[in-house]
Amino acid sequence: MQEEDLKRTKKFGSEKVCLGSSFAEHNRMKRNLYYFKSLFLWNEKTRNLPTQTRSPIVYNSFLYRYSNSTYCSAFPYQKTMKRRIKRIELPTHYSEVNHRTLKAVVSYGPNIGHIPHDIRLKDPNLPLRSGNGRGQNI
Repeated sequence: MQEEDLKRTKKFGSEKVCLGSSFAEHNRMKRNLYYFKSLFLWNEKTRNLPTQTRSPIVYNSFLYRYSNSTYCSAFPYQKTMKRRIKRIELPTHYSEVNHRTLKAVVSYGPNIGHIPHDIRLKDPNLPLRSGNGRGQNI
């Protein structure tokens, strides 16, 4: 076990390293901690003993052993959250979004003086969508 620690210390350059399969070991210790806590508190309640006199000593000693052991210097894994892409709130004059080209299909209304120069319409009075319902530009 100590040789393995030395190898990992050389590899990662830290004194405290995660032993074994760190993720599984960490989860096992965490599960044991919660199991110990719930079992101990349940026993305390069934015996009708005051929890303040006995609970902190045993519970804290278990926490102390867990936190100061060489199992892991920190969390062995980084918590990664899957981020959901938020829906983009478009201004009111954007009627739809063309997801293939990632361009907004814009309905400007009667005042077309502020249309960007790169948008060219055949006829400014025509709607931007064709009548087939698929949302294609004219």
